[in-house]
Amino acid sequence: MDAKSPFTYHHSVRVAETAESMARHLGMEPESVVRIRRAALLHDIGKLFVPDAVLHKKEGLTQDELDTVREHASLTEEILRCVGAFSDLATMAGRHHERLDGSGYPRGLTSEDLTLEDRIIAVADFYSAMTENRPYHQAISHEDAMAVLQRYVPHKLDAACVLALATVRGGGIPVA
Repeated sequence: MDAKSPFTYHHSVRVAETAESMARHLGMEPESVVRIRRAALLHDIGKLFVPDAVLHKKEGLTQDELDTVREHASLTEEILRCVGAFSDLATMAGRHHERLDGSGYPRGLTSEDLTLEDRIIAVADFYSAMTENRPYHQAISHEDAMAVLQRYVPHKLDAACVLALATVRGGGIPVA
């Protein structure tokens, strides 16, 4: 992944580290923490099939390009299902853009369908995406990112996960 997209590779490492810290903070069993870290590290592997011109585009994406990028979550799940050592991580890794209210993608799942593991990775991914420089946007501060996340609680993001993130990342805006 690093050869195709260094920022995606570094993003995945950061998501994995953040998700692992959140899972530990939430008191998850060590085996679950390891699974979360691995799934988070692999969550964007489907981007290997997104054209470089789209992945590195600096200006806004067309609807077709946005649809292509959004396919990466389903592709991640498909790829991991085909690799024996990672097949048990496929579902978790492929759900990182799902939201509690069903507004996410690729399947529009709701809170009833999403495990705590799914929710942790979704929050870690969203936070990391906002606080990292990308070809198409500048990073925002921790405080600004926490304010955005708080606005999504409880409809789109899990309150306990956002609070865990605020705690492991050194404070931030408390979630009511």
